[in-house]
Amino acid sequence: MDASEKEIEAELEEVGPPGMQQVASITSGSIPRAVWGLAWPTLIANVLMTVTGLINALFVGRLGSGDSIAAIGFAEQILMMVFSIMMSVVVGTTALVARFTGARDTANAEEAARQSLIMGVVASVIATLVLLAISNPVLQEMGARGRVLDLSLAYIRIICIALVPFSFLIVIGAIFRGLGDTRTPMRIMMGVNALAVLFDYGLILGHGPFPRLGVVGAAISSDIVRTAGCIASLYYLLRCPLAGALSGSMRPSWAWFTRILSIGIPSALQALLRTGGSMAFVYVLGRLPNANAAVAALTIGVRTEGISFMPGLAFGAAATSMVGQNRGARRSDRAEKAGWVCVRQAISIMGPMGAVFYLYAGWLARLFTPDPAVIALTASYLTANAVSQPCMAFGMVLGGALQGAGETKVPAWVTFFTMWGIRLPAAYVVALVLGLGASGAWWTMAASSMAYALIIASIYKRGKWKAKEV
Repeated sequence: MDASEKEIEAELEEVGPPGMQQVASITSGSIPRAVWGLAWPTLIANVLMTVTGLINALFVGRLGSGDSIAAIGFAEQILMMVFSIMMSVVVGTTALVARFTGARDTANAEEAARQSLIMGVVASVIATLVLLAISNPVLQEMGARGRVLDLSLAYIRIICIALVPFSFLIVIGAIFRGLGDTRTPMRIMMGVNALAVLFDYGLILGHGPFPRLGVVGAAISSDIVRTAGCIASLYYLLRCPLAGALSGSMRPSWAWFTRILSIGIPSALQALLRTGGSMAFVYVLGRLPNANAAVAALTIGVRTEGISFMPGLAFGAAATSMVGQNRGARRSDRAEKAGWVCVRQAISIMGPMGAVFYLYAGWLARLFTPDPAVIALTASYLTANAVSQPCMAFGMVLGGALQGAGETKVPAWVTFFTMWGIRLPAAYVVALVLGLGASGAWWTMAASSMAYALIIASIYKRGKWKAKEV
């Protein structure tokens, strides 16, 4: 790179508005600097989202019954399974927008964004119908009974009301990430999370002018803030280089749908395998004598551990943009190097966070509930899964890199093997056959996560994804 190119790149990075001009810093110049520039806004947004989820759990935990936490835990397993339908749109959107942006093909990037928005609406309607049809029988099969079942059903039905706005929120976020703009989604999520804390505090616990609605209040709060996030996302999209996605013909294009889904369906399948596996894991916990305490501990543990996931997701999103745009610019070697840089930066954060979970597991558990049984199981969850945090950085980040390349089938197969071939059979044997209960099952989660990371890292290093066309 000569002096004039360096000056141009420095000027672009200093200004940093959303749009095509950000491509220069992604496809040329310092890789660590570009990675960090993409990752830190996503990291902040994700951490805020996780902290908001933790605050939500704190408020629900103060309702005085483990049933409320367990109800949301059961409901979230089903919601995550159905949200996987939307993942097919999100992943395909980011990959295509990134590839066309890297190739300086604005027209196709805009059309990819437009068709993705249309698909998002279709997917959200399908998700709503599926949720309303399957929730009751699936919850009962998972082990939800009595008051826990009633609360879970109420939570899911209210969440369905705002699934269309939610689809706009996540698809527009994917469009911006494909452009290489992670700051705009960060700004949106900062506002969304601030509103979430306000409405959670009022509607769950009944403070201020709000009634005390408990679990129902948590669902209503989610609907309100997701709708607000949708409005903010549309506002910013109208002011970015792909604003044309909201104008012109809104007729669905089956050719584009096929193109988006060819990338997204394997990732959606991967998400379905994960969430379906999580539901099956809850099914195992539901067969334990202390089922409600175990599910409540899982819910708290996942939300707490989610703080450590955030760097992995942030650098995974950075890897998606870096790999996608550099493949579009025909710079495959730079794309590969970017993936490894993302891994190193993720480990530097996730490793120390795992140590905190391990050392302060009991203290963290006591923040969420006064129930001694739930505290003990939550502490054992955090201890077991803390050891896998550095390894998970490999899986989360390089999985995102493969998505950016459009290689989404292989990670889906790896997820199937590690979730359904390792975690679930091992959890059943350890928890129910050997009688080690939930505390033993937590270790099967850690083992399968480490296996996934090892396999994905090997596949990425092999490099066959460099020849993938989208």
